[in-house]
Amino acid sequence: MRISHRRRFVYVSIPKTGSESVRALLDPVSEEPVVRFPEITPERPFYSHMRPLELAAVLGARGIGLGEGTGGYLCVATVRNPWERLACLWRMMRRDRAFGACPPFDDWVAMLADGQAGALGRPEQKWYHHGILPQAVFLADAQGRLMTDRVWRIEDGMEPLRATLAARLSPGALPGPVPHVNRAPGAADW
Repeated sequence: MRISHRRRFVYVSIPKTGSESVRALLDPVSEEPVVRFPEITPERPFYSHMRPLELAAVLGARGIGLGEGTGGYLCVATVRNPWERLACLWRMMRRDRAFGACPPFDDWVAMLADGQAGALGRPEQKWYHHGILPQAVFLADAQGRLMTDRVWRIEDGMEPLRATLAARLSPGALPGPVPHVNRAPGAADW
């Protein structure tokens, strides 16, 4: 997540959708500290993979609306091919020693289908628990309505997202292309 109060926009980051790259691009214009989920406090309530539903509650308490169409902040996000995203999440589970036992990919996909995958991971591992949510659910309110103004597919490239945000910011605020960070090694295991 990244927030610019002066330019009235927020980027919400779904796990494994190029969010590390977009956050790196937006670091120079971010105006709020973003911490890991276990480190949130009333003074620092924002964390990397915070859902728009949670964000709207925090901003609302500050008298700020979410959603450009309602006079609030422009809310944007990136999404990814669901299979690629889940394969990447599974590879991350395997690399994270703190995660615990990680089943084989096909068993884990069966657990997802059966609604059992949420039993894995610890509650503070929001990157995992938000990672297994369908992207449309991550971005929706309690009634299932999309809470973002714009969504970009990373398969279409990051330049349209960069250009839209650069136009909203001061000239030169986002020089160069979106950096490619946190690239997982190897091809998809699925």
